Amino acid sequence: MAGNFVRVRSYIYINGNVIQALENNTNENNIFEGHNSSMNELTGHQHTGAPGDAPLLDQRSFDSTKVFGVAGLQNAILKLTAGRLTLTTKAGTAPSATDPIRATLPIIAINNPPNVYTSTPTTISIESADHVTIDDASSADSFFVSGGTGSPMGTTAGRAWSSFGGFTTDVPIMGYVCTDGVTPIVFLSRQPNLTVTPGSTLIGYKNSPPAVSAQSNIFAFTATDIRTSHSGVSCWPIFSVRMTKNASDDWTFSLLDASDGIGVFFNFGGRILAMPSGQNGAAAGSWFSVAAGTAPTYNTALSRYFYLIDMNGMIHVDFLFNTTVVAGVGANPLTLGLPIFRTLTIPAIFGSGQIQNGAGLQSHMLVKYDASGSTGITFFYQSTIVTALTAVQGVDQNAGGNSFLYGSLIYRGF
Repeated sequence: MAGNFVRVRSYIYINGNVIQALENNTNENNIFEGHNSSMNELTGHQHTGAPGDAPLLDQRSFDSTKVFGVAGLQNAILKLTAGRLTLTTKAGTAPSATDPIRATLPIIAINNPPNVYTSTPTTISIESADHVTIDDASSADSFFVSGGTGSPMGTTAGRAWSSFGGFTTDVPIMGYVCTDGVTPIVFLSRQPNLTVTPGSTLIGYKNSPPAVSAQSNIFAFTATDIRTSHSGVSCWPIFSVRMTKNASDDWTFSLLDASDGIGVFFNFGGRILAMPSGQNGAAAGSWFSVAAGTAPTYNTALSRYFYLIDMNGMIHVDFLFNTTVVAGVGANPLTLGLPIFRTLTIPAIFGSGQIQNGAGLQSHMLVKYDASGSTGITFFYQSTIVTALTAVQGVDQNAGGNSFLYGSLIYRGF
């Protein structure tokens, strides 16, 4: 190798003249020759310096053990029309054997055991119209309902995931391509970090909701029963969208915007989401539950409950519950309903805040660790004895016009 320099593999290339010989200084030719040798070793590309000759960046440029498992789609468009979400070819037609939608997978094998690293990227073809279309509640034939019964997908059954205070409460949904090594199919799930599909009881397809409702449910874009063939197989994120749920547990796609679509994952990590009342263990009209007594309700125009789900499954929460409308009653701890259940056994909730009750008591507040799988969390605040902590109870949020509770927390949901 010509030239005196240190070879490092930190190049990021775009099409065009990245490095040309004999320009700017007399040492340029040595740099060029060294660059050529290094890149030929890494990618097999012999760079000439001609315009447009830069090697394209692909998965081979990275350490394969650190590649995030996102698949890239080619010849694909995501459309939402009259409640039907469809992947079509760039020509706007259904994929076929002669004009498939192609998914370039990270350096991961597509056979069992899932997620075994291979040396080169793999491209799979989606060739069937039956594997790229799903209908919601606004269409003539919703996939999410069977015999009039929908799937809560881990939310509280029979209650809408509805708006409050003028905020739309969309649910972020990840789109995946999943394959058993033979048939690639598109799926939807609330879970953003799936690498392997769940068990068959958590999988749904057209008019056949999953047997078990869970926040890790997946729905297949197909009318074929694939619960056995596509259980425990590899999957990769390809797009994100948003949905809302009605009181019949049926789901409707939100209108697509610039933050939705193929290769766009702003919904997981970038979009701030509003949490509705009455969900995940909370009493109807409230964000809280209480074992015995009455959970307080608050002025929704003055209250806020926002959260964010990142692609690693971490949940970030900020809340302000301001001015009680219905007084809390009872000497039992208040439990705040969470947007996503906790699923891990490790202590994973961290947070703090402040509480004020109707009598004017103000105190800093801490979050209590609850058991794995808990739908909510309880709070403690510092009492008049510095060394003691007292659980926030229903009675602490009584009518008086000046009760509030606010704070933030972070925990792992997936």
